Amino acid sequence: MNKGTTVEPISMIVTALAMGAAAATKKVGGQVAEDAYGALKRLIADRYKRSGALAALDEDPFSETQKKALEEALAKTDASKDAEVIQKAKDLAQALHKLPRAQLEAVGVRIGELEAINARFGEIEVTGGTGLDIGKARLDGDLNVNKITVKSPN
Repeated sequence: MNKGTTVEPISMIVTALAMGAAAATKKVGGQVAEDAYGALKRLIADRYKRSGALAALDEDPFSETQKKALEEALAKTDASKDAEVIQKAKDLAQALHKLPRAQLEAVGVRIGELEAINARFGEIEVTGGTGLDIGKARLDGDLNVNKITVKSPN
């Protein structure tokens, strides 16, 4: 495996947080995702004192500037080596990926980075948004995308 293609733990943590913040903003995701998001945020705020950067991401979860600021804040900590933080980020990502199709559409299915063995996305229909936006991906298997429709808002 090429070292340059692996997803860094900090990027994975920030991506999970951004997805959780987006789901919270849109009030989708259900209790499991909400609990996973809250647990990861509390852990980072308590252990690494990064509540300011977390709050900024909460305000604008799609902002690349806020994501970068949180990445930089976490890079100054041991979060990338913290097994509990990494596990909670994976738990959150897993909870969000289990959302029903309608809830994924409400969030906009925007993934900053994806590391997976297999990834499958079924019929995605979005009005006035992005159907599927994967910034960077590392797959050890297949990527299957089936029917993406982006409609113009009238």
